[in-house]
Amino acid sequence: MQTFRDKPALAIGLLVVALAAVFLSWFLFMRTPEPNVEPVTPPPAQQNPNEGQGQLL
Repeated sequence: MQTFRDKPALAIGLLVVALAAVFLSWFLFMRTPEPNVEPVTPPPAQQNPNEGQGQLL
């Protein structure tokens, strides 16, 4: 600990390195991968709106 009091730049440098290591580990391991979702095409529209409804009584 006496070394850090004599050389404060060393303490600041180690702090920066530690923060960079934490950020790098979070960036590489903790972020979720992009979802691979394919676009969905809607079903084709019916030509006749009354088609497929059965016979009216």
